[in-house]
Amino acid sequence: MFLRTGRGLTLSELGHRIHTHVKQVFEDVEALSREVASLKGVASGEVCIAALPSLFSSVVIPLFTHLQEAHPGIRLKVLESSAGQIDRWLINGNIDIGLTYRYGENRQRNSDGDRLARVGSFLVGLPNDPRLKSSTIRFADLDGLPLVLPSSPSEVRDLYDHLTRQAGILLNVAMEADSAQIQKAAAMQGSAYTILPLHSVAQELKQGLLQATRIVEPQINRDISLVATSARPVSHATREVIRCIRTTFDSSLALELTL
Repeated sequence: MFLRTGRGLTLSELGHRIHTHVKQVFEDVEALSREVASLKGVASGEVCIAALPSLFSSVVIPLFTHLQEAHPGIRLKVLESSAGQIDRWLINGNIDIGLTYRYGENRQRNSDGDRLARVGSFLVGLPNDPRLKSSTIRFADLDGLPLVLPSSPSEVRDLYDHLTRQAGILLNVAMEADSAQIQKAAAMQGSAYTILPLHSVAQELKQGLLQATRIVEPQINRDISLVATSARPVSHATREVIRCIRTTFDSSLALELTL
C-alpha cells in the first residue's frame, strides 16, 4: 500500500484506491463511538459552527469557555463567513450549526432556524458627517449616496433592491464587498457609506472611528438565527451545543445586540 521514495513514504496505486474506503471506516467508527457515548448521556465529538464575524466575541468565545467546563468531550470547529456562505454550507452539510441572518419574508419562509435576536440596520460613515447627526435617516435619503454593500445576488441585496424600487430611488453601489471588515474600512476612509447592524460597528463607535444612524421608513430589520443543517441527523453533541448557544444568547445579550 506504500512506496518508499527519497522523500519518505507515499501511497501506492492500491493505497490510493482503498484510501477513501479506509477513511470512511474510520469515520464510521468515530460515529459509532459518539453514538455509544450519547447513549451513556455523554456528549462528545466534533461540532462545526459557522458564525458571522460580529458574533465571535459576544457568542462564540463564551460558548467555547462554557463547553470546556460543561462538555469537555465536545470539540468545536469554528468557521467565519458571510450569511450567504453560511447558508450554502448548511445546505451542503459542511457545517452542523450556522449563526446567520434572516431578512424580510425569509424570516417566515425559513422555519428551519430559531431567532436569537432581531437587529436594525444603520447607515455607517465618518463621525461628524451631517447626514449621521440625527438618530434616524429615511431610506429614501440614501438616494445617490456612495455605498459599499454585499455583492449581488444575495438575500440582503435583494431586499435593498426591492426597497429601492418601492421608494423610487437609486442606490449608488460604489463597491461590492461581502466582508464587513472591508465595508467598515471603506467607511473609515470617508469615500463611501455602508449599511450594517449596530453590533457590527460597536468597537468603532466606542473608539470614535465611525458614526451610525438608524435607517427608518421603513426600518430594515434582520434576525440573527440559529440553524442546524438538515443534510444529516443532529448528533447528541450538536444538540448540546445548540442548547448552550441558546443559554449564552440570553435576554441581556439579545438586548445588547438590538440596541
